[in-house]
Amino acid sequence: SVEILTDSVSIYYIKPAQFNEVIEIESIIIDSGRKNCKVELQALSGEDIIAKGIISVKVQKKSTGGIG
Repeated sequence: SVEILTDSVSIYYIKPAQFNEVIEIESIIIDSGRKNCKVELQALSGEDIIAKGIISVKVQKKSTGGIG
């Protein structure tokens, strides 16, 4: 079994969202390997991009907690 750990998160706010505004999040995997993955995200309000970001995660084997 594996664990997925957040390595880094970068968010760029472009314009504020209004209260009760419907926000759609789109994501695209931009890099993927055996031990890591990067996902690009963008938040949309209608046709307007209100934020963009990149999340980088690491994938590693789950430790069993045993000694030795």
